[in-house]
This record gives sequence, C-alpha cells and structure tokens, in this order.
Amino acid sequence: LVSPFCSPLPDGSRRTRRRGKVCVLDCILDGERGDANQTLFVLDCLQWSGCSISECSAEFRLFWITERINEMQESMSSNKIEPYKFVVVPTFDCTHEGFLEAYNYQGFLKDGLMFYCKLAPYAAGLSPLALLWKDSTSSALHGDAILEAAGAANTNNKMSTTLFMDRDGSVFTSDSPPLLVSRLSPASFTRPISSSLSSASNSSGGLFRFEYEELDESKGQLVGVRCVRPMKSGMADCWTKLVFLHRARAGEELSLFDILAGIGESAMEVERHEAG
Repeated sequence: LVSPFCSPLPDGSRRTRRRGKVCVLDCILDGERGDANQTLFVLDCLQWSGCSISECSAEFRLFWITERINEMQESMSSNKIEPYKFVVVPTFDCTHEGFLEAYNYQGFLKDGLMFYCKLAPYAAGLSPLALLWKDSTSSALHGDAILEAAGAANTNNKMSTTLFMDRDGSVFTSDSPPLLVSRLSPASFTRPISSSLSSASNSSGGLFRFEYEELDESKGQLVGVRCVRPMKSGMADCWTKLVFLHRARAGEELSLFDILAGIGESAMEVERHEAG
C-alpha cells in the first residue's frame, strides 16, 4: 500500500481537501522510491471524491476512472510537485479483435492480460471475477517467473513457491478459504524455520519458501515438499498460480489459441487474421 499523498485528484491537495473525502484507486506502482518518473498504472477505482463505486459494475468503474483521469491529464502534466504520474491501463472488449489488440499492445511493458467480469463489483484479494493470464508475448516477465519457480540454480528439477505454514507443519495457499496442500513434520524443521515459527506475530504461523517435486491437480496437493527458509516479506501464492506455472514449465499452459477458441474463434481463423 502507498501512504496517502498529495495529488491533482479531487480532494487530493491541501487546497482542495475536504474532511472525509478521498479517492481510492487500485494501482501498480512502477519505479523505485525517489525516482522522478514514478508512475501509478490505474487498474480500478473504489472511491472517487468520497463517493464509493466499489459496488458498481466493473464496466462502469473502468469507464468512470478512464474518463476522469483523461479529463485531468493537462493539470497532471503541468504539475511538477506531485510524486506520481497517473496512467489508466487501457481496456478492450473481450472479442476476437479486442483480445488480439490487447495481446499486441505495446504502450508500456506488460506483465500479462487481466480478464474482468463486466457486471462484477470490486473484490479485494483473489476473485474468480478477475483473472490474470500471460505468456511469453503478453508478458516480458513470464519467462523469468517460470525460471524463478523452477529455481535458476536448481539442479534437482524441483519447483519453488511461497506459502503459509502453521506451527503444526500444515502448508496453505493464499486462497480464500486457504487450500491445505501439504503437511510437514515439525521435527524436520531447521533451527531458523523453527525460530521463525515460534516468534511469528501471527499465532498460527508465517510465510515460508518451499521446494516441491510434483503437483497433483486432481488431489490439490504438492508432493515432495521441503521448507527452505522463512520469508520476511512478500505474498503467498494461490493454487491457480501454482497450476499455471506447473503447466507452463511442462509446455502445457493455456495458449493464445485456447483463449480465442473459448471466445469462439478457431485456430485456423487466428492464423488467417495474423497472415492478413
């Protein structure tokens, strides 16, 4: 989370601020702390000038924030004091043409494509109403993510992940409710792992890095799990991310052609589109 800061948004400065009136946006921050060109890529809008729109449809929220930010571009570009530049991530209709336009979009460095349910309200955290998909073309970081999961220096052919672990050795994903994917014996923990569990502020455990040999989709389990080290920060992975990376590593990931076929366009039609 970014702390509240002054901005050209409504009620965003000392001059325009009104008690209890704020704007709340869902963004991705690009740039290091202190950079002069830090950019907030706006994904969604929860509240605008004190008015909550989080229960409105995704289609309305995305239209609303795009229009509002576009209206303010002139004042934003002329303001040299504000710490961040606001850029609304463009949206496309989920048609054959819209998907391919998003897929080939080069306006900034992408890390995949987000699919929203048009009628859905805003949901914090994981939700089946907002899904992320990526491949090597739509994400410049996709290959790095697979290498990270496999471990760049990993010579034993194991995958790695970050998950929650309780003091009794139960290992969980970040899903809601959490998915129990493995159970380890506390007797097998190294001293740093045991110390981290006993000193965790969360009485139920903490965040750890794991290695595993296999992923069993049918049982929702990880096989051959070993706890490597405690994590000081970060987020636990969800089950769908584990499955996605597992399939990508095996060359079985959901492809561009699979998605277009789901929209209703066959692979042959895609090839004709690309050739044209």
